Amino acid sequence: ILPTHNAAVRRAFEGVLAARGVQVHKSSPVARVEAGCLHTENGIRLAADEIVWVTQAGGARWLADTGLALDESGFIRIGETLQTETDPLVFAAGDCAAMRGYKLEKAGVFAVRMGPPLAENLRRTVTGEPLIRYRPQTRWLALISTGDRHAVASRGAFHARGDWVWRWKDRIDRRFMRMFTVLEAMPAM
Repeated sequence: ILPTHNAAVRRAFEGVLAARGVQVHKSSPVARVEAGCLHTENGIRLAADEIVWVTQAGGARWLADTGLALDESGFIRIGETLQTETDPLVFAAGDCAAMRGYKLEKAGVFAVRMGPPLAENLRRTVTGEPLIRYRPQTRWLALISTGDRHAVASRGAFHARGDWVWRWKDRIDRRFMRMFTVLEAMPAM
């Protein structure tokens, strides 16, 4: 559970799941799924009313038809200028992209921070100027809701939890979403 976060964050979420009666089976590859039952490769039969099968993120299937170079998970391979490896006139950013030399999580912080260099490089491509490089941060703040107006903050070795973390997360999320819902009128031409 949350393998890229520190041990305290992982324990916090294991505790939340246990308190809610959720059974977690780690390192149990699934061999077969039937209605109301799941069989693991190590011979465990799990009967359940609901089965939530959690996997790693993968690229959208339609990306395979684009002819662009993809990584092993189906994401578009890009370099530091956000250009695809296949075509320098095609750029990719955010969750559809896999950046050469970096193992980026599929977290909104990367998609948001790729926006300004992407816009700048599109402008520079049109004007014939040299492109700038995007260098992703190595640590970032994750505010993860537990679903009950409570959240956990995680950044490197730092962690905190509580209702106040959820209010912090909610304020940030709402401010971000307002940028796309409350739009200023464009000036008349």
